[in-house]
Amino acid sequence: MPCGTTPRYLDFEHSLEGLRVPYHTLSLRMPGSNVTLNMEALVRQMRGNWLWVMGDDHTFEPDTLFKLLAHNVDVVVPLCVRRGPPFLPVLYKELDAPKGICDTYAWEELALLSGLIPIRGAGSGGMLIRKYVLDAIPSPKFANINVADGLTAGEDVSFSHRVNEAGFSIWADLDTTMGHITPVDLRPVRDADGWHTEGIFGRRTSPEGLTDMNVRLSW
Repeated sequence: MPCGTTPRYLDFEHSLEGLRVPYHTLSLRMPGSNVTLNMEALVRQMRGNWLWVMGDDHTFEPDTLFKLLAHNVDVVVPLCVRRGPPFLPVLYKELDAPKGICDTYAWEELALLSGLIPIRGAGSGGMLIRKYVLDAIPSPKFANINVADGLTAGEDVSFSHRVNEAGFSIWADLDTTMGHITPVDLRPVRDADGWHTEGIFGRRTSPEGLTDMNVRLSW
């Protein structure tokens, strides 16, 4: 489980404390914030037949790992949402990292589905990978793949691309969900409708530069 020496969120620690694991499961905690290097180090240090990847910005139910292990597929992930708006699932229906193709599922496309569905890629948080998959992919397995215009694909998209290229399958378990913790800057804002609360979920890069990811909150 790659995470910092001191986790950012206590909710992650609470989830980890309550997690049920198979007997003889080894938990590896990687220092530092370089996810790509941490993932490569995890693969070198792992023992056994599978690797379950978890970041310190996630929460999960005690039976999550057992649910994923029960599927006995090459790679499987729980359903997780992005940390920023529009809060789409971190599941990719089309993926070709070198060409910059990474199409995310819309919630409407998943509305009538349940259980296991085949996907082309996913975020690495909560990803369960069988050892034979890791053995078949040359190192570095999680290195960022170069895309046009000097950009690079993230380690999760890059690894998913390599899994597909190696002929293995990636699945999502829509019946098993996982939380994604995100810091929110709450601000009071007044407009023509009066006062309301606006949540700023970090910033994103756009052609105009860095812009806030704002969401009007109501309850």
